[in-house]
Amino acid sequence: MALSFPLAKDEFVGTFKLLGSTFELGRQRVVSNLTGGEIRTAEVAPALWEGQMVIASLPHAAGADLAGLLAALEVPGRSFQIYRRSTLSGPVYDPRGALLSGYTPVIEEFHATDAERLRLSGFPPGYQLAAGDMLGFDYNPGGGTRRALHQVVQGRNADGTGEMQSFITVAPAIRTGAILGTEVDLIRPHCNAVLVPGSVNTGRIAPAVRTGMSFSWRQSLR
Repeated sequence: MALSFPLAKDEFVGTFKLLGSTFELGRQRVVSNLTGGEIRTAEVAPALWEGQMVIASLPHAAGADLAGLLAALEVPGRSFQIYRRSTLSGPVYDPRGALLSGYTPVIEEFHATDAERLRLSGFPPGYQLAAGDMLGFDYNPGGGTRRALHQVVQGRNADGTGEMQSFITVAPAIRTGAILGTEVDLIRPHCNAVLVPGSVNTGRIAPAVRTGMSFSWRQSLR
């Protein structure tokens, strides 16, 4: 069957074990150092998630399959879904998402003046989001559906009806095109990403395994 892009998270980044990884928000800034010691910065492009994955040793067949996927993804314009790989699949107070079973969180309200704040609803009564939790949702800026991924900076608890009455703060800022009522993903939330050119290492072939495979990635807003 032909590959379909972006590759789903269970078709690529969820198929291998890791020796280590990074997952961080990259700020695209111009920095000026002034003679008085001040540092001035200016955002020149949207903040994007980026990181690196170092893959654990793989049997030869699995290593060859992964090397083939990486070669396919090096073609310009091809992307894949990526999420923060850790022992937590969900929020810190609901690491496996068990409490969310049967519930569908949605965007309830955007802050009128602060693009980093929003309110959510559709939770179990008393559900808690904490700083560091990740959430994702689709948005449409007018050029087709795209995928947003945000980290909670200031969390909140849902009330007895499952609604968060106070705004939560997230990073990065919410982009134009997000819509009220959109479902919010809290279990392995992902963004779309592309490989950083020149970053792919297909590893070394040992007698029984392939070792040393790695790649770097950056979020794609397309």
